[in-house]
Amino acid sequence: TEIAGDGDALFEAGEVWDIRSQWFHRAHGFEPFSVAKGSTVPGEYAPVSEVRFRHHTGSDTTRVTMVFPLTNVGAGLMRGEPAEPLNHDPSDHASILEALNDLVVSAILVDMFPTGLPEEAIILDWKDKDPDSYLDPTHWRVTVLLGSSYTAPDPTGEYFVWTDAYPNVEPGDVDGDNEGDGDDRQFINDYIAEYDALDGVVDGSVTISGFAANFSVFDVNHDGLVDSTDVALVGESNCEVIPTVSQWGVAMMVLLLATAGTIVFGRVRSACVAR
Repeated sequence: TEIAGDGDALFEAGEVWDIRSQWFHRAHGFEPFSVAKGSTVPGEYAPVSEVRFRHHTGSDTTRVTMVFPLTNVGAGLMRGEPAEPLNHDPSDHASILEALNDLVVSAILVDMFPTGLPEEAIILDWKDKDPDSYLDPTHWRVTVLLGSSYTAPDPTGEYFVWTDAYPNVEPGDVDGDNEGDGDDRQFINDYIAEYDALDGVVDGSVTISGFAANFSVFDVNHDGLVDSTDVALVGESNCEVIPTVSQWGVAMMVLLLATAGTIVFGRVRSACVAR
Protein backbone atom coordinates (compact mmCIF):
# COMPACT_ATOMS: atom_id res chain seq x y z
CA THR A 1 0.00 0.00 0.00
CA GLU A 2 1.47 3.33 -1.05
CA ILE A 3 0.69 5.70 1.83
CA ALA A 4 2.51 8.68 0.33
CA GLY A 5 3.93 8.72 -3.20
CA ASP A 6 3.30 9.37 -6.87
CA GLY A 7 1.91 5.94 -7.77
CA ASP A 8 4.64 4.96 -10.27
CA ALA A 9 5.52 1.72 -8.37
CA LEU A 10 9.04 3.03 -7.60
CA PHE A 11 10.05 3.81 -4.01
CA GLU A 12 11.44 7.33 -4.19
CA ALA A 13 12.36 10.33 -2.05
CA GLY A 14 9.74 11.32 0.49
CA GLU A 15 7.54 8.29 -0.06
CA VAL A 16 5.94 6.00 2.52
CA TRP A 17 4.98 2.39 1.71
CA ASP A 18 3.33 -0.30 3.82
CA ILE A 19 4.07 -3.83 2.57
CA ARG A 20 2.33 -6.97 3.88
CA SER A 21 4.20 -10.25 3.75
CA GLN A 22 5.55 -13.07 5.94
CA TRP A 23 8.19 -10.83 7.46
CA PHE A 24 8.44 -12.54 10.83
CA HIS A 25 9.24 -16.09 9.69
CA ARG A 26 10.46 -18.47 12.38
CA ALA A 27 13.60 -20.49 11.60
CA HIS A 28 13.04 -23.24 9.02
CA GLY A 29 15.08 -25.69 11.11
CA PHE A 30 12.18 -26.11 13.55
CA GLU A 31 9.63 -27.06 10.89
CA PRO A 32 10.17 -30.87 10.71
CA PHE A 33 9.56 -31.11 14.48
CA SER A 34 6.88 -28.45 15.06
CA VAL A 35 3.13 -29.02 15.37
CA ALA A 36 2.39 -25.55 13.98
CA LYS A 37 -0.37 -25.47 11.38
CA GLY A 38 -2.08 -22.98 9.09
CA SER A 39 0.93 -22.03 6.94
CA THR A 40 2.14 -23.27 3.57
CA VAL A 41 4.36 -25.99 5.06
CA PRO A 42 3.60 -28.19 8.11
CA GLY A 43 5.51 -26.87 11.11
CA GLU A 44 6.04 -23.46 9.54
CA TYR A 45 5.30 -20.38 11.65
CA ALA A 46 5.21 -17.47 9.20
CA PRO A 47 2.45 -15.00 10.05
CA VAL A 48 1.61 -12.16 7.69
CA SER A 49 2.71 -8.81 9.08
CA GLU A 50 3.20 -5.27 7.81
CA VAL A 51 6.44 -3.37 7.30
CA ARG A 52 6.59 0.38 6.68
CA PHE A 53 9.29 1.98 4.53
CA ARG A 54 9.49 5.75 5.13
CA HIS A 55 12.02 7.96 3.37
CA HIS A 56 13.07 11.18 5.12
CA THR A 57 14.19 13.75 2.57
CA GLY A 58 16.01 15.96 5.08
CA SER A 59 18.46 13.26 6.15
CA ASP A 60 18.11 11.19 2.95
CA THR A 61 17.55 8.04 5.00
CA THR A 62 14.92 5.35 4.91
CA ARG A 63 13.55 3.96 8.15
CA VAL A 64 12.05 0.48 8.09
CA THR A 65 9.65 -0.34 10.94
CA MET A 66 7.49 -3.29 11.85
CA VAL A 67 4.86 -3.68 14.55
CA PHE A 68 4.39 -7.25 15.77
CA PRO A 69 2.59 -8.39 18.93
CA LEU A 70 4.41 -10.06 21.77
CA THR A 71 1.24 -11.84 22.94
CA ASN A 72 -2.14 -12.83 21.52
CA VAL A 73 -3.66 -10.09 23.65
CA GLY A 74 -1.56 -7.64 21.65
CA ALA A 75 -2.60 -9.40 18.43
CA GLY A 76 -6.25 -8.94 19.33
CA LEU A 77 -5.74 -5.27 20.14
CA MET A 78 -4.04 -4.69 16.78
CA ARG A 79 -6.97 -6.30 14.94
CA GLY A 80 -9.70 -4.84 17.14
CA GLU A 81 -10.83 -8.35 18.12
CA PRO A 82 -11.00 -10.40 21.33
CA ALA A 83 -7.75 -12.24 21.93
CA GLU A 84 -7.70 -15.83 20.68
CA PRO A 85 -6.06 -18.65 22.67
CA LEU A 86 -2.64 -19.99 21.69
CA ASN A 87 -3.39 -22.55 18.97
CA HIS A 88 -0.16 -23.09 16.98
CA ASP A 89 -1.78 -21.33 13.98
CA PRO A 90 -0.13 -18.15 12.63
CA SER A 91 -2.95 -17.58 10.12
CA ASP A 92 -5.21 -16.08 12.79
CA HIS A 93 -3.94 -14.27 15.90
CA ALA A 94 -0.17 -14.67 15.85
CA SER A 95 2.41 -13.53 18.36
CA ILE A 96 5.92 -14.19 19.61
CA LEU A 97 4.43 -15.92 22.66
CA GLU A 98 2.45 -18.30 20.45
CA ALA A 99 5.52 -19.09 18.32
CA LEU A 100 7.58 -19.86 21.43
CA ASN A 101 4.80 -21.85 23.08
CA ASP A 102 4.63 -23.98 19.94
CA LEU A 103 8.35 -24.72 20.29
CA VAL A 104 7.88 -25.84 23.89
CA VAL A 105 4.92 -28.13 23.12
CA SER A 106 6.65 -29.52 20.03
CA ALA A 107 9.90 -30.15 21.94
CA ILE A 108 8.02 -32.09 24.63
CA LEU A 109 6.49 -34.30 21.93
CA VAL A 110 9.85 -34.84 20.21
CA ASP A 111 11.36 -35.78 23.57
CA MET A 112 8.55 -38.31 24.12
CA PHE A 113 8.67 -39.65 20.57
CA PRO A 114 12.23 -39.14 19.21
CA THR A 115 12.65 -38.92 15.45
CA GLY A 116 16.21 -40.26 15.44
CA LEU A 117 17.28 -37.32 13.31
CA PRO A 118 20.33 -35.35 14.50
CA GLU A 119 18.57 -32.10 13.57
CA GLU A 120 16.01 -32.56 16.36
CA ALA A 121 18.64 -31.15 18.75
CA ILE A 122 17.67 -27.68 17.50
CA ILE A 123 14.33 -27.87 19.31
CA LEU A 124 14.84 -30.27 22.24
CA ASP A 125 16.16 -27.71 24.72
CA TRP A 126 12.87 -25.82 24.48
CA LYS A 127 11.02 -28.58 26.36
CA ASP A 128 12.11 -27.14 29.71
CA LYS A 129 11.63 -23.46 28.84
CA ASP A 130 8.95 -20.97 29.91
CA PRO A 131 7.90 -18.86 26.87
CA ASP A 132 6.91 -15.94 29.11
CA SER A 133 10.56 -15.62 30.18
CA TYR A 134 11.57 -14.57 26.66
CA LEU A 135 9.20 -11.66 26.02
CA ASP A 136 11.46 -8.81 27.16
CA PRO A 137 13.10 -7.40 23.98
CA THR A 138 15.86 -5.76 26.03
CA HIS A 139 17.19 -9.26 26.76
CA TRP A 140 17.20 -10.41 23.14
CA ARG A 141 20.36 -10.92 21.12
CA VAL A 142 20.09 -9.36 17.68
CA THR A 143 21.25 -11.18 14.56
CA VAL A 144 21.11 -9.19 11.32
CA LEU A 145 21.28 -10.57 7.79
CA LEU A 146 21.88 -7.82 5.25
CA GLY A 147 21.31 -7.99 1.52
CA SER A 148 20.28 -6.09 -1.57
CA SER A 149 18.38 -6.71 -4.78
CA TYR A 150 19.96 -7.62 -8.10
CA THR A 151 20.42 -4.76 -10.58
CA ALA A 152 19.03 -7.06 -13.31
CA PRO A 153 16.83 -10.17 -13.13
CA ASP A 154 18.79 -13.19 -11.93
CA PRO A 155 18.55 -16.14 -14.39
CA THR A 156 18.14 -18.61 -11.51
CA GLY A 157 15.15 -16.69 -10.17
CA GLU A 158 16.80 -15.40 -7.01
CA TYR A 159 15.66 -12.03 -5.67
CA PHE A 160 18.33 -11.08 -3.15
CA VAL A 161 22.11 -10.87 -2.85
CA TRP A 162 23.07 -11.62 0.76
CA THR A 163 26.11 -9.51 1.57
CA ASP A 164 26.71 -9.16 5.29
CA ALA A 165 25.85 -10.36 8.78
CA TYR A 166 25.97 -9.09 12.37
CA PRO A 167 27.46 -10.05 14.73
CA ASN A 168 30.65 -11.31 13.15
CA VAL A 169 30.78 -15.09 12.93
CA GLU A 170 33.63 -16.81 14.75
CA PRO A 171 34.87 -19.68 12.57
CA GLY A 172 33.86 -23.02 14.07
CA ASP A 173 31.90 -21.56 16.98
CA VAL A 174 29.33 -24.37 17.07
CA ASP A 175 28.21 -23.82 20.68
CA GLY A 176 27.49 -20.10 20.28
CA ASP A 177 29.88 -18.76 22.92
CA ASN A 178 31.66 -16.47 20.41
CA GLU A 179 34.86 -18.55 20.50
CA GLY A 180 36.21 -21.32 18.30
CA ASP A 181 38.04 -23.54 20.77
CA GLY A 182 38.51 -27.03 22.15
CA ASP A 183 34.90 -27.26 23.32
CA ASP A 184 33.72 -26.77 19.74
CA ARG A 185 36.12 -29.42 18.44
CA GLN A 186 34.75 -31.84 21.03
CA PHE A 187 31.15 -31.05 20.02
CA ILE A 188 31.97 -31.82 16.38
CA ASN A 189 33.78 -35.06 17.29
CA ASP A 190 30.85 -36.12 19.49
CA TYR A 191 28.42 -35.40 16.63
CA ILE A 192 30.48 -37.54 14.24
CA ALA A 193 30.71 -40.39 16.75
CA GLU A 194 26.95 -40.37 17.38
CA TYR A 195 25.73 -40.10 13.78
CA ASP A 196 28.54 -41.62 11.71
CA ALA A 197 26.46 -44.70 10.84
CA LEU A 198 23.35 -42.73 9.91
CA ASP A 199 24.30 -42.70 6.21
CA GLY A 200 25.01 -46.45 6.24
CA VAL A 201 28.79 -46.16 6.29
CA VAL A 202 31.06 -45.83 9.33
CA ASP A 203 33.92 -43.77 7.95
CA GLY A 204 34.47 -40.90 10.36
CA SER A 205 32.17 -38.67 8.33
CA VAL A 206 28.49 -37.67 8.48
CA THR A 207 26.78 -36.83 5.19
CA ILE A 208 24.15 -34.11 5.52
CA SER A 209 20.91 -35.29 3.94
CA GLY A 210 19.42 -32.83 1.45
CA PHE A 211 22.42 -30.50 1.48
CA ALA A 212 22.33 -27.49 1.05
CA ALA A 213 18.64 -26.89 1.73
CA ASN A 214 19.54 -28.75 4.92
CA PHE A 215 22.71 -27.79 6.74
CA SER A 216 24.53 -28.40 10.00
CA VAL A 217 26.33 -25.99 12.28
CA PHE A 218 29.02 -28.69 12.63
CA ASP A 219 29.80 -28.48 8.89
CA VAL A 220 32.30 -25.66 9.33
CA ASN A 221 33.46 -25.52 5.69
CA HIS A 222 29.97 -26.04 4.24
CA ASP A 223 30.84 -28.95 1.95
CA GLY A 224 27.91 -31.14 3.00
CA LEU A 225 30.06 -33.38 5.23
CA VAL A 226 30.92 -33.26 8.91
CA ASP A 227 34.36 -34.78 9.30
CA SER A 228 37.89 -34.25 10.61
CA THR A 229 38.38 -31.28 8.27
CA ASP A 230 35.71 -29.36 10.15
CA VAL A 231 37.44 -30.17 13.45
CA ALA A 232 40.74 -28.85 12.07
CA LEU A 233 39.11 -25.61 10.85
CA VAL A 234 37.75 -24.55 14.23
CA GLY A 235 39.26 -21.20 15.11
CA GLU A 236 41.01 -20.75 11.76
CA SER A 237 41.08 -17.12 10.58
CA ASN A 238 41.43 -17.84 6.84
CA CYS A 239 37.87 -17.31 5.76
CA GLU A 240 35.58 -15.73 3.22
CA VAL A 241 32.48 -13.63 3.69
CA ILE A 242 29.18 -15.50 3.75
CA PRO A 243 25.76 -14.74 5.26
CA THR A 244 24.37 -16.29 8.39
CA VAL A 245 20.72 -16.95 9.12
CA SER A 246 18.82 -15.36 11.97
CA GLN A 247 15.88 -17.03 13.67
CA TRP A 248 13.60 -14.16 12.87
CA GLY A 249 15.09 -12.98 9.60
CA VAL A 250 14.74 -9.20 10.13
CA ALA A 251 17.47 -6.87 8.89
CA MET A 252 18.25 -3.21 9.59
CA MET A 253 14.86 -2.72 11.16
CA VAL A 254 13.33 -0.86 14.07
CA LEU A 255 11.01 -3.26 15.87
CA LEU A 256 8.09 -1.44 17.43
CA LEU A 257 6.61 -4.37 19.32
CA ALA A 258 3.10 -4.16 20.69
CA THR A 259 3.35 -3.87 24.49
CA ALA A 260 7.14 -3.62 24.21
CA GLY A 261 9.91 -1.14 23.56
CA THR A 262 11.99 -0.23 20.54
CA ILE A 263 15.11 -1.96 19.25
CA VAL A 264 17.32 -0.24 16.69
CA PHE A 265 19.78 -2.38 14.77
CA GLY A 266 23.19 -0.80 14.39
CA ARG A 267 25.95 -0.96 11.82
CA VAL A 268 26.50 -4.37 10.22
CA ARG A 269 29.97 -5.89 9.97
CA SER A 270 31.22 -8.65 7.72
CA ALA A 271 30.93 -12.31 8.74
CA CYS A 272 33.04 -15.27 7.76
CA VAL A 273 33.60 -18.98 8.18
CA ALA A 274 36.75 -21.02 7.75
CA ARG A 275 37.56 -22.46 4.33
